[in-house]
Amino acid sequence: MSIKQNGGVFGRNPTFNDVTIEGQLTFDGDIDINSDLKIDGNLDVTGTATMDGLVVDGGNSGTNVDIASFTSASGALNIRCSDLSAGNPTWTLRTFSGEPIAFGQGTDERMRISASGSVGIGTSLPSGKLSIEGNTASSEASHVTFTNTQGAKKFAVGGGQSGVTNNGFVIRNVTDNTFPLVISDAGASVFASTIALKNTLSISSASTSGFLQASSNVLQFGTSSDDRVDFFANNDVRLSLATNGAATFSSSVTATGYFDSSDERLKENIADADDSGNKVDAIQVRKFDWKADGEHQDYGMIAQELQAVAPEAVLVPEDSDEMMGVDYSKLVPMLIKEIQSLRQRVASLEE
Repeated sequence: MSIKQNGGVFGRNPTFNDVTIEGQLTFDGDIDINSDLKIDGNLDVTGTATMDGLVVDGGNSGTNVDIASFTSASGALNIRCSDLSAGNPTWTLRTFSGEPIAFGQGTDERMRISASGSVGIGTSLPSGKLSIEGNTASSEASHVTFTNTQGAKKFAVGGGQSGVTNNGFVIRNVTDNTFPLVISDAGASVFASTIALKNTLSISSASTSGFLQASSNVLQFGTSSDDRVDFFANNDVRLSLATNGAATFSSSVTATGYFDSSDERLKENIADADDSGNKVDAIQVRKFDWKADGEHQDYGMIAQELQAVAPEAVLVPEDSDEMMGVDYSKLVPMLIKEIQSLRQRVASLEE
C-alpha cells in the first residue's frame, strides 16, 4: 500500500506497511513502522516511535545541514554536519540550552561534557578542563595510559594506586609494575631513579626562590634572592650560608688544609703591626659546656666578649636571631706579635 499525504493528522496508533509521505505528517500517538518509511518533509512525533533501523538524510547541499534535532520541555540536542561546501565536513553533537552531554554504558555514566566544556571521566562534576576519577583499589582506574609505538613500554599517569602508601599522584611503569614517581597526599615527591635535568631547576615559594644548575662544568646551587641557604641533617641545620658568604657550622669541621687569602697583590699600606699586649690581656679565655650535647670545653671565648677586643675575629650575622661565631685563626697574628714582643723583652733582660 502506498499513501501520499499532503499534510494532516492521523489518529492514534496507526499501522502502515511501505508508506511514502510527501509533506508534513504529525502523529499524536505511538508509531509502529514495520517497513521502510521515507519522509521528504518534517516528522513530528509527540509519542513514541519504534523502528528497527533509522536512517536520517539531511541532504548534501548547503554549508550546514541539520541531520536530526531532539527537543524536550527543558532543552534540545542537535546533530549537524558543517562545512559541506569546503569539502571537509565536520560532524557536531551539541545542546543549545546549556545542558551537559553524557555518555553511558548500561545504567552507568562513563563520561560527561559539562555546559562549560569541561570533560569528566568517571565523574559527573568535572573540577577542571579534564577530570578523571576512579576507584583507587584498581591499578589504572583513574590513570591516563601511554604506550610507545613498539609497545615495549607502557606508562600510566594518574592519582591513586593500590599498594602505594599515601599516594596522591603516581607515574607507573605498567610493563614492569614499578613507580618512577610517587607524590604523596601531603605533596612529598619520591623518585625511584636518577632525575636528569636539561637546564635549571628552580625552587620557589611565596617569599624566597632558589636554583640548581650546571654552568661551565660547575654545579651551582643557591638562592635567587637575599636569603641564606641551610643544609639539614636529622631535621637540624648543620650548615648555614649567609648572603654575605659567611658559613656557620653547628659542629666541628674537619679538613686536610685550610688557607686564608694572603697574597701581597691583594694588599696595600703594608707596615709593621702595633704592639698587641693590651689586646691579648683584654681577651677573656673561658671554660664552658655546650648546650647542644653537654660537651665541656676547657679553653674558648665568648663571641660577644671578644667582639669588643678583636671584632675582626667575630662573625656577626645580619639576622640578630642567628648565632654569632669566632674565627680563632684571626687571633693568631696578634698572638705571634705578642710572642715576638715577649722574646725581645726576655732577650733584653738576659743581656
